[in-house]
Amino acid sequence: MSAAHNSMRRKTTAMTLKRASLVLPLMVLTALVGFGCESAPPGQFMADITIGDVDKITRGKIYVQNSRYRMDLSEGGAAWFMTVDQEANLSRSFSPQHKTYVEIAANDQQSIMVDPIQGMRFLRGIGTLRDLGSEEIAGYECQITVVSMQGQPLVTEYLSLDLNFVLKTVNHISEELFLEIDNIELTAVHDSMFAIPEGYNTKSEAGQGPVEVPGWILDVSSVEHTSPPFEQTVAAGELFKVAVEPGYGLDVHGRNVSDGSASFSAVPFILGLPIADVSVYSLNLPNQGTGGGWTFEETPLEADEVVIRVNEGTVAFTIQQIELGFGQTIAAGRQHKQTVAPNQEIVMRLVNIHDGESVCVVKLAKDGALLEGDTVGPLSFRTVSLKTKHASERRTYTVDADEIIVEVQKGQMLINIRQP
Repeated sequence: MSAAHNSMRRKTTAMTLKRASLVLPLMVLTALVGFGCESAPPGQFMADITIGDVDKITRGKIYVQNSRYRMDLSEGGAAWFMTVDQEANLSRSFSPQHKTYVEIAANDQQSIMVDPIQGMRFLRGIGTLRDLGSEEIAGYECQITVVSMQGQPLVTEYLSLDLNFVLKTVNHISEELFLEIDNIELTAVHDSMFAIPEGYNTKSEAGQGPVEVPGWILDVSSVEHTSPPFEQTVAAGELFKVAVEPGYGLDVHGRNVSDGSASFSAVPFILGLPIADVSVYSLNLPNQGTGGGWTFEETPLEADEVVIRVNEGTVAFTIQQIELGFGQTIAAGRQHKQTVAPNQEIVMRLVNIHDGESVCVVKLAKDGALLEGDTVGPLSFRTVSLKTKHASERRTYTVDADEIIVEVQKGQMLINIRQP
């Protein structure tokens, strides 16, 4: 991958995350359950959380248990809650109304776009950090850190060392975007707060109906595919599409060039239909010059094209193709081994190509010896189960290992491992 392309991806990530790392959908508090009144063990507390979005403020509750946290909020009057296990890299969003939940990696792009805490964590990993001393927030001494990209300050965070948690963030691009945690109560947070409630099913299992089809779907078939790389400016109501090619992903970045607000959708399609609700792949750009986008890693098994449509305003797009590799098809009873560079991020993507469930276990080794669970995480976290054909999952690891081993125990998987 060229240095110029890497530079462009960093710019795309920064502009996307400047907003995504601090914004959640509007939410409201649900009922408290599962808390005791005994003394709080270290690293456990509950608090009020306030999230600033453009022209709106959301308040709710957050419950923290070491590397796990739960936020109880609502959107448009519909209550929902989210649980995140940062150590296991697992995020679940629950809908009490439908008794369903969606499970993705905590550092997945979708999670970063809706969870300001994970967005902040991701920004710290790719940005430049500058220490500005300390300040008291909500009664706790906090370390102040400015996160910048390419010399541009994006976010300042206030991290409580006693609680090991960010209590405040300030966005330097838009003052309307912020996060604050206060009214902190040290109390034990029970494991039941992070369990899947009885009677809940994953969204795909719950039969909630087909994916919502946008009204402009009839226009998609008449549009010719455009081949990357390219740049073009698109007005509201216009769309274009790019074919998904084996071994390659797509970087899609849009920048608002309107006098006012703009928005666009970039949606993976297969056989003429979106693979998920369009709202999942829609991005608002509130001011001129703001931008953001996605990196799509779907294989042609999952999506055969990405359709980009401008919903409001005028957007200037930059579309780049990125090399992912073709991966290896591994059946049950076999292993895929690959040499990796120690302490460098490993990106692994798994696709189920079996008619039923496929299961694999991920192992990491150094100098021929398997690493123990306390280094690479518990076996439960390293076990991946994909229940339906063409279901996929993306995992990342940064470990002092020189080999990654994927052992398929059931079904058949397409395994793609790379180090960006």
